[in-house]
Amino acid sequence: DTSDDLLLVAHPDEMISPTLVSEAVKCPRLAVLQSRLGSTGLSAKSAVIGTLRHDLFERCLRERDASRRSAALFTRRILRDNAAALMGCGMADSREAFGEVVKTIPQIQKFLETYTNWDATRAKQKRQRSGVASCGGSRSPTAVLNGMFPPGDTLLSMEGVYSTEEWAHVPELGLKGSVDATVMARTKPLDPSSASSQGMQDALMPIELKTGHVQNPSHNHLAQLSTYTVMLRARHGSVSPAACVEFRPSNSDDSKDSLLDGMEDAGARSSGMLLYLNHESYCAKHVKPSMSDIKTLIGQRNLVACDVLRAARPRGLTIEYEGDEGRNGAGGGGGGGSKVVVKDPPLSALPHLNSSIGTCERCYKNRECMMYASADDALEPTNAGANNKHGRLMHHFTGHLDGVDLEYFRKWDRLIDLERHASARDVVSRSWLFESGEREARDGRCVSSVVLDEAALAATGGNETATKGPSAGGDDDVPVRFIRSSDSDRRVPLTSLSLEVGSYVIVSEDGTSCTQQHHREVTRRKRMYILRGSVLTIDERSIGVAVPKKDLGRLKRHLRGGNSNIGPSVKFRLDKDEFGNSAGLLLQNLVNFFTLDIPPFSAESMGTPA
Repeated sequence: DTSDDLLLVAHPDEMISPTLVSEAVKCPRLAVLQSRLGSTGLSAKSAVIGTLRHDLFERCLRERDASRRSAALFTRRILRDNAAALMGCGMADSREAFGEVVKTIPQIQKFLETYTNWDATRAKQKRQRSGVASCGGSRSPTAVLNGMFPPGDTLLSMEGVYSTEEWAHVPELGLKGSVDATVMARTKPLDPSSASSQGMQDALMPIELKTGHVQNPSHNHLAQLSTYTVMLRARHGSVSPAACVEFRPSNSDDSKDSLLDGMEDAGARSSGMLLYLNHESYCAKHVKPSMSDIKTLIGQRNLVACDVLRAARPRGLTIEYEGDEGRNGAGGGGGGGSKVVVKDPPLSALPHLNSSIGTCERCYKNRECMMYASADDALEPTNAGANNKHGRLMHHFTGHLDGVDLEYFRKWDRLIDLERHASARDVVSRSWLFESGEREARDGRCVSSVVLDEAALAATGGNETATKGPSAGGDDDVPVRFIRSSDSDRRVPLTSLSLEVGSYVIVSEDGTSCTQQHHREVTRRKRMYILRGSVLTIDERSIGVAVPKKDLGRLKRHLRGGNSNIGPSVKFRLDKDEFGNSAGLLLQNLVNFFTLDIPPFSAESMGTPA
């Protein structure tokens, strides 16, 4: 039924990224392999350059400055921060890398000139401070953003930047991911007479950036962006049909923060921008998924979650009971009991190979995929019939391996899965199941009921002073200090908890907060995963955390309680983040051990396999 907005989410504790959802559209096996193994760490030159171009676009967007001089400075900083990745892909010449990245500056400038009015805003800054602007009397957007279908065409103006690389974790939907850019978009339908026309609106909108050569929208790119639109609506709330947020600058000169506050209250749009941008041109498309599309994507997410769990489930283990007493659980030490028996490693539980051999030959994970396929075929030859069409690909990557090699691979693949299962600890998906005080008392991996020390924040210069040095967690981090709230019932010293300098923590709102609007109390749902930082200092009553400089504004807006600059004191909780993909790294290293020296597959250079 497409008339309702009810969504069934299977295994919500298994957090799936929109990237995996989009990968599963073309190949479920690829999505599971990507989840299990993660990144190879051996990126090709084109992939590294694409990442650097992403960083440059986001930096220009965040700083509202794409001038040649500023963009060159940004690029040098980006190259310095990614020196290891450049060396890994064989680009030791910094001048070559610099030239490849700055090629995109003209297209970034054209994009910003088209969809922003920032230059005009600077020129009229003084006049804006003394007046009041609203949707009814402010500048209407004039740039056309073409939709994937004619009714989707809209006029667009980006009024500000809410965040870049915003971590959007939505446990209710079992989704997690990083949005390339979230902007404050002012939109107006190109066709006011259309059924979906809602007039001019101000709301949050996601931008998904692709920097490759091909600029034709693909199904997996559309699926990825559509999933992000759902996540932002779940995280920030949906924009109301007549959302015209007033922009009333306060006595301070920080009109940018005032606009951001208003837009956060407005919520998120049900659409987003898919942007293809390289050194030759750019192409922007307006993507507005229907409710039917959203239900299909959540269904696809559910399939991925089930496939990922099935592939990681402990396999090749049985429990043998000694006598009826042990089987009934009442052995009591008199000869009854049970034991775990480890059998030979069985087949992997991965989805079937893609039926399109051409897709497999071009896939960036075909080396890992064929390693698992060969190991399964060696164990159960009856499986080979389904893989005949992949024989040439399998021979290329694993033709040098014998049965002993493949048995060794299966054994260690199973052992790594057992280790992953025994040590799984994902705070992001499970911490929301427990109240902060309960979790702090249980394992000491949470700090409950703390407030932000605004005096210390002001002393550091707010968002103007960055913390330097390796202990800060990065050159773009700023220190903030949290203090145990005076009304907290927890009296345990913070130094006795399972946190130490260098630990990563997730900052979330603690409990439900209330704000006064129009002389009435409004209950607002707590916000999870506001940002992530690393512990700098810790004493009995306070804890210092280095947080990303670009995310500090969101934390400050939580203190103001939305539009109100005199909002209540917001309480936070800090959860220790111990999630890592070390098992994925081990699995990737296991595959590399057997196939790392095999060159990429090329159909032209392959003869007929023996």
